Amino acid sequence: MSHIKTFIFIGIALFAGFVSTANAEELTVEDYCQLTLERLHMAEKSWQASGNPPSRGDELALYRSYGTTQAGYLSFSSRQSDAIASYLAQNEQIKQEIENTSDRIKALITAREVAQ
Repeated sequence: MSHIKTFIFIGIALFAGFVSTANAEELTVEDYCQLTLERLHMAEKSWQASGNPPSRGDELALYRSYGTTQAGYLSFSSRQSDAIASYLAQNEQIKQEIENTSDRIKALITAREVAQ
């Protein structure tokens, strides 16, 4: 599967989140960034261990632990993109960890594609 197909698949999976009574407004920008880091670390561990993305159940449980859903998380990111960018500009270590972890995940996905 090419990079583009993989990322399209992940994007579709994210948008197919369950509807919940949890309100994305419960998230703060700091919570959002922490959830992002936890999602990325979960994905990295899963790709390292099994060569696959995390299970849907694991992802849903993570979202629930923050009182939101996949759809709520994505909605928050689009509505609060300026606030998120400002927070990350002020918290360079978090921004760098997000970028580094994302790069490692991309490398794991590429390695799996090459091995197939």
